[in-house]
Amino acid sequence: MSSSNDPSAIQLPCLAVAMIVRNAEKTLPATLESIRPLADIIVVADTGSTDSTIEVAKKYTPNVISVDWQQSFSAARNTCLDKVRSQWVLWIDTGESIASEDASSMRQFVELQADPQTAYRMMIREKRSPNTIMPEQVARIRLVPNQPGIRFSGRVREDLTPTLEARGLSVDTIPWRIHRTVDQKAAALLNRARRDLELAELEIQERGAHARALNCLGEALQALDEHARAGECFRQAIKNAARGSVDMLESYYGLLTSLDGDPRSIEAQLAVCLD
Repeated sequence: MSSSNDPSAIQLPCLAVAMIVRNAEKTLPATLESIRPLADIIVVADTGSTDSTIEVAKKYTPNVISVDWQQSFSAARNTCLDKVRSQWVLWIDTGESIASEDASSMRQFVELQADPQTAYRMMIREKRSPNTIMPEQVARIRLVPNQPGIRFSGRVREDLTPTLEARGLSVDTIPWRIHRTVDQKAAALLNRARRDLELAELEIQERGAHARALNCLGEALQALDEHARAGECFRQAIKNAARGSVDMLESYYGLLTSLDGDPRSIEAQLAVCLD
C-alpha cells in the first residue's frame, strides 16, 4: 500500500528527516550530507548547544528550532515532531549516516511501497572499535508514518511502541542500514554514562522499574566500572521483561557482559547462557 495514494496526505511532502542535537558541530555535517538525497524536509531541534551546531545546521535547512532541555529525550523529540509536516518521518541522530545507494532505494520504498499503517525498524551498525571482531548492531524503529497521536515516551531509551500499539500500527523491518560513529574518547563515554544514569534513575522513580530503564541503568553502571550494581540491574530487568522480548534479550546480554573479566565468573556466564 503506497502512502502516496492517501488523498488526505497528497498536499504534504513525502519524507522529513528529524533529529535532536547538542554540541554536534563536528559530526553534524556528515550526517546532514548523507540524508540530503533522501529528505524533502530536514528538521533539527537543538537542545542547548554552546558551540556552532545551530549555525552548521542552518547551512543545510531553514527548519532549525531551539528546545528547552527538560531532562527527557522524549520531550525533545515530541517538540521536534510538532514542527514536522510530512507523510513520513525518519529519525536520525548526529554521527549517523545512510550510504548514498541505500538513500536512493529507501526513497523509492517510501514513495511507492511503505504502508502508512506500519512503522519500520532499521539496523543501526556502529563502527567497529579496535577491540572487537565485528561491529555492534541493533534494530530500532526509525521510519514512522506521521500520524496524530504517535509520540515518544520515556526520559531515556525513548520509545514509540506504546502509541504505535494504541493506534493499531504494526512494526516491520526494512533492509537499509544506518551507520553510526561513536565518540570513543574516555571523557565522552563517561559523560554519556553519567547522563544516562541520571535520566534512568529519574525514569524509574517516575514510572517504576521497567526493563528498558533498568537496561539503560545497567549499561551506564557498566561504563562507570560498577559491574556488580550493573549485574543486579540486568537481573531485575530479566524478571520484569516480557518473556522472549527484545528487552529480555538485552538484559541477558548485559548480564553476561557484567561478568566479563573475572575468571571465576565462567560458570555464572554459562548458567546465564543456558537460561
